[in-house]
Amino acid sequence: KQIINQHGDMGTATWDKIKSLVKYLRDKGLRVDGIGFQAHIAVGWEKIGDNLKRLSNLIDWAQANKLEFHITENNVSLSNQQAGKWNDQAETFGAIVKLIKEKSKTGLRIPSISPVYTLRQARSSRGDCGTEKIEQKKKKLMDWNTISGHDSDV
Repeated sequence: KQIINQHGDMGTATWDKIKSLVKYLRDKGLRVDGIGFQAHIAVGWEKIGDNLKRLSNLIDWAQANKLEFHITENNVSLSNQQAGKWNDQAETFGAIVKLIKEKSKTGLRIPSISPVYTLRQARSSRGDCGTEKIEQKKKKLMDWNTISGHDSDV
């Protein structure tokens, strides 16, 4: 598969460049099977501006252009000020999963999304990530099955 994978933001200018690249490559007779989004985002991302709407529109554009849409990573980071807000972290992750599920019902093939969690805090001035044991954080996060309705191992 030939996937153009974008790891930046959901900004309109960024995705307009990706869309132009897809058109350019296809006009040259080159294959593009899909676009990917590395969702390295912060807690509350879904509530900022029109992030979810832009993601929804991007998925619609991919579908209209016969492209697969991949979320290749979905990391929801907590800042030091948000330490311990695991339910907020899960809510952000869940908002993306919910949108993907809704879009899947329209026939869009979304071959990959997995429960990848950011298991560290933002770096402090000492360079310490404030990492807890992974098992402790997993217990604090909402269960993947509750969020997504899928059977999956966290």
